[in-house]
Amino acid sequence: MNAASPDLIEVARSYAEFRAIAGVGAVRSEADYSRTLAMVEAILDETRNQPAREDATHPLADLLDLLSASLRSYEADHYPIPAQKSH
Repeated sequence: MNAASPDLIEVARSYAEFRAIAGVGAVRSEADYSRTLAMVEAILDETRNQPAREDATHPLADLLDLLSASLRSYEADHYPIPAQKSH
């Protein structure tokens, strides 16, 4: 194995552990969407009025970015906003 390559077995194990603890993973259904949205709201509530909210190096900031991107992608696929007609 290349020294720069991740240990995919360890990554898979750690990700499965994360999913079990956090209750979130890929957003593929309304149930996934609801759980992920609840996690995003919990992170925002936890960091409200705290420096961690604006700290891009905080571990929850990175998680918030990933979860938010997953929500946006799901919303774009399942709840597209119709194009506005120009006047």
